[in-house]
This record gives sequence, C-alpha cells and structure tokens, in this order.
Amino acid sequence: MELEDEVSAALVASDTFSDWLRFRGVGDQNFEVEASGTFVGTLTVQTRSVPNGGVIDLEDFTDPFSRKGESVGSLDVRVGFKAAAHSSGQADVVIRR
Repeated sequence: MELEDEVSAALVASDTFSDWLRFRGVGDQNFEVEASGTFVGTLTVQTRSVPNGGVIDLEDFTDPFSRKGESVGSLDVRVGFKAAAHSSGQADVVIRR
C-alpha cells in the first residue's frame, strides 16, 4: 500500500479530525502540520504509535499555526478538535511530508 504525502480537512465541529498521515519505516522523516481559517476552539495535534495504537496529544493551538516535526520510525499524525473543543468557524488543516 502506497503512503499518502498529504492529508487535509475542513473542520467545523467538535470531535472531528483529519485522517491520519502514516509514516512507516526506519529513520527520520520530516513533516509539517498547519491550520488556517477563522475559528474559535482548540486544535490538537496527535500521534499514535505503531503497532500498539496508543494516541498521544502533542500540542494544542487556539490560532492558525504552522509547525514542523520529525517522525522516527513508524507512527501516524493527525490534527483536529477534540470533544467540546470547537465553538465556531472553520479550521482548514493539512499535514504533509
């Protein structure tokens, strides 16, 4: 299965997330996470390790942002509004290699 280079989503409600961007293999892999738009709420960037699938919150944002990160080995990354974390507006989010 071929891995995607980018995932994106238009988020307008609590308890909604982008799809997971999957990283597989050994070694360092760079990625970028960004959010734009006008929204009131808290976006959370999350990761989950492979194979156990435990989800970990990495960082929260209340404004548009752009962050670079690095994956070491196999894991997945997503961004979104957790339960009760969105009040109004739309966040356009993207995660790319």
